[in-house]
Amino acid sequence: MRWLPRRAGWASPSATDMQPGSTPHPFWNFSLEVYGGEGVARACLDLQDRRQVDVNVLLFCCWLGASGRGRVDKAELQALIAKVRDWQSTVIGPLRAARRKLAGGVADAPEEQAGLLRRRLADAEIEAEHIEQLMLGERYIHPGNRDRPPKERMAAALANLVAYSEILGLVVDRRDREQVATILVACFPNLLPEQIAHALNLDRA
Repeated sequence: MRWLPRRAGWASPSATDMQPGSTPHPFWNFSLEVYGGEGVARACLDLQDRRQVDVNVLLFCCWLGASGRGRVDKAELQALIAKVRDWQSTVIGPLRAARRKLAGGVADAPEEQAGLLRRRLADAEIEAEHIEQLMLGERYIHPGNRDRPPKERMAAALANLVAYSEILGLVVDRRDREQVATILVACFPNLLPEQIAHALNLDRA
């Protein structure tokens, strides 16, 4: 996942943070806000690169819970993942690979022109991520219920993440739980980090 750099206004997401032509959606706005939280980008990228997690799906699981939309049925989540799989593999993946390759430098390629292309690829990748989020969230356009207690909403987000980990066939380890805790702290600012750590059993030896 490649998101907007902090200099573009990460801390206060708005219409100006999005690429030209982007369609607003509450899931996208949520993702922008959460991804700007302390350590969240690093945690998401670690899960993406180490565990092959689709960060858009991960954030979608969190958003459903945090927004009060509740738990997603495992079968429905599987169907949603299947829906975006081709887009992720044939559009986002190649854009990300090309951008990363250019970031490392390509022999004999003019540096200035290659840098310009890398920035254009980064913009295209952001828009491709946004399209995937629209695909995931198109059935969830109606308002959620943030009046539900934060602990209840966090429990729903965790249940969604557990379902996703089971679909991926992951055996979740402590590092995974630490990364998820970092993300959930940004998703639930009204909860203490210690409460989130406890929910993830990180306060146990």
